[in-house]
Amino acid sequence: MRLNQAEVSASSANSIRQGRSEWPDAVAYREAIQSPGLTLGDPLLTGAKVAENRQGLPIAYTGRFAVVFRLRGHDGTDWALRCFTAPQDSYGITRGTRYRLLATQIATLDDVFVPFRFVEGGMRIAGKWYPTIAMRWAQGVTLGRWVEQNRDNPERLRRLIGTLGTLLTRLEAAGMAHGDWQHDNLLISEDGSHVTLVDYDGMFVPGLEGYPSPELGHANYQHPERQVQHFGVGLDRFACLVMQTALLAIAHDPSLCVKFGDGESLLFKAADLRDPAGSPVFAALRAQAELDRDEVLAESLARLQDALEHGPDSALLPVISTEEPKPLPVELVGPPEPTFQERHEKADNSDWIKAYSEVVTHDKWWQAGTSYRAAGQRQATRDVFRYLIQLNESAFAEKEWQNILLVRAALAAVVVLAALLAQAIGGTFLPLFILLWLVNALGIGYANWPRRKLLDELTAEMAKMAQLTAERKIRVAARNRGTSPQALQAAQGASADYVAEKLRQVPINRVITIDGMPVHTKRELAVAGITNALDLSRRTTLPGVPQHQITLLQTWCREMEKEFEDEWRKYSASAKNVSVDVQRLEMEVAEFERESNRLQREREQFPETNLRGYLKKLLPFLKI
Repeated sequence: MRLNQAEVSASSANSIRQGRSEWPDAVAYREAIQSPGLTLGDPLLTGAKVAENRQGLPIAYTGRFAVVFRLRGHDGTDWALRCFTAPQDSYGITRGTRYRLLATQIATLDDVFVPFRFVEGGMRIAGKWYPTIAMRWAQGVTLGRWVEQNRDNPERLRRLIGTLGTLLTRLEAAGMAHGDWQHDNLLISEDGSHVTLVDYDGMFVPGLEGYPSPELGHANYQHPERQVQHFGVGLDRFACLVMQTALLAIAHDPSLCVKFGDGESLLFKAADLRDPAGSPVFAALRAQAELDRDEVLAESLARLQDALEHGPDSALLPVISTEEPKPLPVELVGPPEPTFQERHEKADNSDWIKAYSEVVTHDKWWQAGTSYRAAGQRQATRDVFRYLIQLNESAFAEKEWQNILLVRAALAAVVVLAALLAQAIGGTFLPLFILLWLVNALGIGYANWPRRKLLDELTAEMAKMAQLTAERKIRVAARNRGTSPQALQAAQGASADYVAEKLRQVPINRVITIDGMPVHTKRELAVAGITNALDLSRRTTLPGVPQHQITLLQTWCREMEKEFEDEWRKYSASAKNVSVDVQRLEMEVAEFERESNRLQREREQFPETNLRGYLKKLLPFLKI
């Protein structure tokens, strides 16, 4: 079932209004659970004891759409009982159906998710039954609390960054997305090497394709433009980027937690994500990355900003590699052995194989993410001729061989049919029809020649690189044009030089604007050879000028100095931010140009792919 955006928005609004008025709130659940024998409908929790505070009241963990209680069973097992405070938008699928599907799918990742059971009649309040979810109490500390406890431990913070990358990779490989990565939904092990996900209200799993998202996640971790239509694999990439970027920065400077943390985020707020250019968090992290020359933090910030510029579906994979690169298989180090078909046909493409790299991958670097070693250094890579490598793979060779056989069979069938027709009916126009049939069969075969299709992909990728390079160069030019002359002046010198130059530009006749300063004081200053505020700031005594007036003059100068110092800091920060952005864009331009050059080298070594080359493969006996 698919809904348009207006229907989805209207349904969400109606659900929220109805849910808050018709469903029990946290207080109602707290009152009901004090008599678990009467109100709990889950047979496995019969006789369970509810955890209580010092006042003897049930401890409730309240979230946006549910309240959670901790219960201990008669066998000593601790359980988390999740009670919903609002109905879930169904969009054609009930909450029970959704959760039963989730329970089946997450069993494949039982070390990441906590198995649960959905009970339609889980809690009775005022004579009416409401659904609940029960799961074993998960071990670990919430992400927000864990960061508070470990902000001075950069080793653990960096370990967690890698753990998050591994978690994201595993989720995407399983075709899943949690949908609401945030500080309360990730439970972290003590050393940061393991993450457990809780709160599955917004999860995507195979089987939910085509349905809108039941919720949009925490605003401090989600793309500002995310809508319910954004629901599928890759949904957690943006939140992972937000978390990893914040953790990278905190690992360098723990005081950022105090400066920007508020208990509802790690560093970034929804306002920062809506306006990264004006965000103090982004500005602080850009300055830190430049100061520490931290390429990984700079790259992570760049990816986060790129996702914010291009929409919720554009988030790249994390900067941090999930693990150390493993040794490549022996069969991939060097060119593979030629296939039987290649030996049989004596293919004319033996030279290009010499240019193969030891590194073999079919991922495109701007889609799969840049790989970094644990120390944060970019891996040194050689040319990876992906398309040439595919030419030599057995599966590709098999496709080529099938194409050749089919076209040969088609040409033979045309010739046989033509001979039969010529014998049967003859005719003046028969040779022309035969020629047209042969050309048509040959054209269809050439259009579907796998080698030609692969070259088309290579050409399209070259065009994409050229487009990305041009876009980044336009942005560099725009950023440079937008820098004010004052910012350039501030960036070119130290604070003292800037202040001195600004004081020099203040004429001495402005002293008459000082309250209580007589007009004749200006004449005394001119007689003393003072022409501007800089000259005045260096004089503590002046002939003919009373001491109280000198004090007023010095106070006037100090106020201007402070004003100009503030101005210098503002313009300097602005210029520095522009410099960081321009440097990042120029690095991207260089990266795209390197990729373009690599693709061009691969194109130059690509074997013959025109019609003549196809005929040589198709009809080798012609010696074309």
